[in-house]
Amino acid sequence: MTFFPGIPDDMQGQYFESQLTSDPYTDDEFYKLILNKDSVKLKHMGVKGYDDQYDDIYYHKISRDHYVFKTGDYDYYFKVDRTEDGGLKVYDYQMRYSDALRASEFEVFSAEKPDDSFGTSVYDMEHKFYVSDRDFTRYYELDNYGYDHPLSRFVLWRVNPDGTESIERDYERLIAKKGRYNLIPAEGDDYTSLLRISSGQLLDAESGETFSLYTGGRSPKEEVWRSLGITMKPPVDF
Repeated sequence: MTFFPGIPDDMQGQYFESQLTSDPYTDDEFYKLILNKDSVKLKHMGVKGYDDQYDDIYYHKISRDHYVFKTGDYDYYFKVDRTEDGGLKVYDYQMRYSDALRASEFEVFSAEKPDDSFGTSVYDMEHKFYVSDRDFTRYYELDNYGYDHPLSRFVLWRVNPDGTESIERDYERLIAKKGRYNLIPAEGDDYTSLLRISSGQLLDAESGETFSLYTGGRSPKEEVWRSLGITMKPPVDF
């Protein structure tokens, strides 16, 4: 058999896969497969440090729309089929060519560019505030540092008339679903689902209340103080 360097021109491009689940407590997962002239990169969208890349790719054409790719570094082999709609069916890599031909486990990637709900990730919510469009004294503090990280914080705050703050809801986890985020409390099943209706706005799926991304120089709490003319005195040391 003969392997030729690079990837066929008509296969180069970007392909997409969404792994969705109906479980509100499990993240949906999104992948982008990038085929360049002589490399393959699999990007796990929104997950840091989980990209796979294979360089110095060679290909062997088995028949029309059926190929075997070989990496030039570790000699991995994986079968790749073109689907009728222009997508790709990528089989698990093998250490031998003959095993690659017999491989049965695969992932299907679409060539169709997904909508804006593709790639929703918990890492979208790093050091973010979303202020209620109905009542500017209420806001979400969404600060994700990673799964089960002690510094992660997901809280719905209210600034009181005297300038102090009260916690309306305190959540333990943030789950990323296609086009929305589920906030999971420490106890009970009463989670909150926030739909991403634009790049800077979330919608509470149950109440219909919208929250807009806060971009001011102060914190939302300090903005409320300023708007209401509240002057908070610093604590007194005895």
